[in-house]
Amino acid sequence: MKPIFPFLIPEEELKDESWTSNPVLATNICHIRNVCADFPSLLLGYSADSEAKIYSDFITSVITNKWGINVFLQEDAVPLPALSYAITTRSMPIGLYIEKASDSERPSARVTLISTHGGLFNEKDLRAESVSKPSKPGVVGTTDILSSYVKQLVGFADPYIDDGVCFADLEVPFTALSKMLKAKDSLALINDRQIKGPVARLSNNGCYVDIYNNNEKITFDKLAYQLAKHLKEERLASGSIFVPKGKGEIFSALGDISEVEENESVMSYFAGFADLFIAWWPEKLIALQGSSCFGDGLLASIYYIESMR
Repeated sequence: MKPIFPFLIPEEELKDESWTSNPVLATNICHIRNVCADFPSLLLGYSADSEAKIYSDFITSVITNKWGINVFLQEDAVPLPALSYAITTRSMPIGLYIEKASDSERPSARVTLISTHGGLFNEKDLRAESVSKPSKPGVVGTTDILSSYVKQLVGFADPYIDDGVCFADLEVPFTALSKMLKAKDSLALINDRQIKGPVARLSNNGCYVDIYNNNEKITFDKLAYQLAKHLKEERLASGSIFVPKGKGEIFSALGDISEVEENESVMSYFAGFADLFIAWWPEKLIALQGSSCFGDGLLASIYYIESMR
């Protein structure tokens, strides 16, 4: 089994809409349109990259005006795990996440197709048959993606955790989400501050968090191990552990190990179909049991503070 990987749309093709006739993207375009044939609506979210909102506007215009599909989105950037959770809980057939492709040679949008189970589509699910012309244009509507996500985070946090270490700072690049988090007394363990505490910086797609202790960044393998050890010993968690090729020995005492090659998308794909305990990919994601298979930097932040107390 293989996933339908995220694809890139060059910025210049977004502006003149030439991407819609790019043969390289034809299969992905047909799949989106065919999935929405019976239920012509999708959820869309975009990252906190400065270009992502612009990219999403271009893409939304094509989806609604040319493909006749309704697009619903939050009026602000949202984390990928929040969009993944919203698609699952609302049983939407498909969602799109738009972000800047930081690893591309030229400015491009990275588009991730998310299935109704909240992860990547299987190639066997691919629907690339001919597409009929829409009878009328779609509409753009707003929806609340963040409230249920924040509620989920509150449910994961331990309400009886001891007092102790707090972040000196937690940088959240999502404006609306940051306000909602600060309003939750039940998330005091990531809202409280202490001058000499660690510093955390959430990624622009919300999939991972960089944590610094005394100005030294904690490596992803050490952070993932610390979280896994905490969850196993304190919360009695179990399940499958997915690690990059060659890193299995580090986690051998914590559970069943599967080593993954290729890239973080393959990691996310396997995590989405497993009884997941933890999965991680360097500088890309730390996916945790019960949350998004794409990783969740905020949930990792919650568990990190719990592990330090």
